[in-house]
Amino acid sequence: MRQRDVIADILENHICSKDRKSNGFSRNMVDAGPVSGLGAWGRIFNSRMVRRIWADHIGQGLTHRQNAPLIVHRIETPEEGCDMSADQKFQELKLELPPAPRPIGVYKPFLIQGNQAFLSGHGPQKSDGSFFIGRVGDDLTQEDGYNAARQTGLAILATLKSQLGTLDRINQVVRLLGFVNCTNDFTQQPAVINGCSELFAEIFGEEKGVGVRSAVGTNALPGNIPVEIECIFEIRGSLT
Repeated sequence: MRQRDVIADILENHICSKDRKSNGFSRNMVDAGPVSGLGAWGRIFNSRMVRRIWADHIGQGLTHRQNAPLIVHRIETPEEGCDMSADQKFQELKLELPPAPRPIGVYKPFLIQGNQAFLSGHGPQKSDGSFFIGRVGDDLTQEDGYNAARQTGLAILATLKSQLGTLDRINQVVRLLGFVNCTNDFTQQPAVINGCSELFAEIFGEEKGVGVRSAVGTNALPGNIPVEIECIFEIRGSLT
């Protein structure tokens, strides 16, 4: 298989369809070789994804020129134009943020140290300011707990948005600690906290939106809320 055809296969199979359509991609737009003679639409396609896939083809016995860039006309790399930003993804999902929670004790809800943002425990606050109430395994089901954890995730996003101005400042979910108010015989705390974890993965992507995590059962939480979650995020840029 020619190098040109391999690159075309990579693009057709791995570039998101909206960018293929909007940029008018077709197989005959692909060249391989040094950067020369390109017009304004020229683009070096040198993403980690392509290098990895290309390496797979090399492992199958294909050859290529050492250090030869992969050149693509009129198309952006996934890292530059295919993935939605966190704010764009939030809008696409048509989610609604509750008001950013206020502290109910002597603590800060949000604190930046270096390039990390620390968030105190958040509960499942709704858009009207009220909270989910109840105990999982007693008057709430596991699904109710999951929904409460998802709502808690939205409360966390509300704090991030109010403090940072944009969710696009989040570079990585580092750590998530979730508490589930539950009966002694309830053992599915991880499934409950998935409500928050899966929300973050939807917003920030499966790589940046998933960090380390613990899910712990407890016999009570403040105000009889079913879930409380605290987080650490890595952020980009300085706070102004």
